[in-house]
Amino acid sequence: PVNRVGEEQLFVGTDAQEIPLDWSSTGYVLYRRSDANYASSDLVAVAVSDQDRKPIVVADTRFEERMGSFSPDGKWVAYDTERSGRFEVVVQAFPEPNEEFPISTDGGQAPLWSRDGGEIYFTAPDGAILSARVTTEGSTFAAEAPKRLFPARISLQAFNQEYAVTKDRHFVVTTQQIDDDPAPIAVL
Repeated sequence: PVNRVGEEQLFVGTDAQEIPLDWSSTGYVLYRRSDANYASSDLVAVAVSDQDRKPIVVADTRFEERMGSFSPDGKWVAYDTERSGRFEVVVQAFPEPNEEFPISTDGGQAPLWSRDGGEIYFTAPDGAILSARVTTEGSTFAAEAPKRLFPARISLQAFNQEYAVTKDRHFVVTTQQIDDDPAPIAVL
């Protein structure tokens, strides 16, 4: 598909499915690139000011990487990867990646940075929202153990960010409807 910013073409359609995820304060767009069947996906960035639109690989492995976001200063990317056999949230430097730093410890996905860059929020496998305090100094990164903030019943869709956070830590969350007495399903 072709995604446009105003009248300027940003991505040229290919067999890959390209889904924009975030726009950094330093002028990069982070996107998810999946094959035509969505069987695998990787994370790639592109500098909007780059005339050639040469992709910068953020995470391209045989494992799936799905959701990601830039730190407020644009120097770090948090994303989820299934490298361990389940989705976990990790962070690495950007645009020159070095080591990957783990954020989640018992599964996690859909990371978002706080506006001040001091926390990374993410969803747990049970749909709850967690937070890990982080510190970035130059090229060093440190993260505290994640803390559970609240249950949210997020449905954990693979292609959508289902929550947003304001700078004063208010959350907007899309939740699953859980009925005690669900309506019957009629098969015709």
